[in-house]
Amino acid sequence: RIDPQKGMIRLVFGLGTRAVNRVGGDYPRMIAVSHPELRPEVGAQIVKYSQKNVDLINLKSNQFLTEPLAVVLEGGDYPYLDLLASSMTDGYLHDIQSFDKVDKDLVLAFDNLIKRTPFVKIFGEMLTKLEKAWEQPVDIEFTAHIDSQRNIKINLLQCRSLQLPKTSGTAVNIPKNIPLERTLF
Repeated sequence: RIDPQKGMIRLVFGLGTRAVNRVGGDYPRMIAVSHPELRPEVGAQIVKYSQKNVDLINLKSNQFLTEPLAVVLEGGDYPYLDLLASSMTDGYLHDIQSFDKVDKDLVLAFDNLIKRTPFVKIFGEMLTKLEKAWEQPVDIEFTAHIDSQRNIKINLLQCRSLQLPKTSGTAVNIPKNIPLERTLF
């Protein structure tokens, strides 16, 4: 059902290293720009295929660290956590009801960021403009920030041509009897 021409978003909390350097057992949220609320997982699978650790820079120790989500959120001030995380109860995701105590079983689902903000719309418009300017599909890296009025700001960090597999069906002919001095492998 998704339109691959509209693009995909690979979203993580913390530094973008979890989106770029894939780590087994830890997953970014994949969002189809054409159908942002559509996801392949249901129920407990959402927990299994969610981000569980956060890459960050500890400003006190000046170190790059990977910490469990519960440790990062513990005692932290995250006024818009309801946009990023949900609570899993009885096999179903629920919106966070209270910020008094951070639940250790929070799931980074980003559901309310998708449903209740223009994040995906802004992202889709940005991709469309970039692809038009580059005259080809693009791959971008970005950061996002939620301000005090719950407005979303997306900062473009990097933009490059999206490398797509050739679908022309043209066969590649590898020459035979290449001299050893001209052989790389």
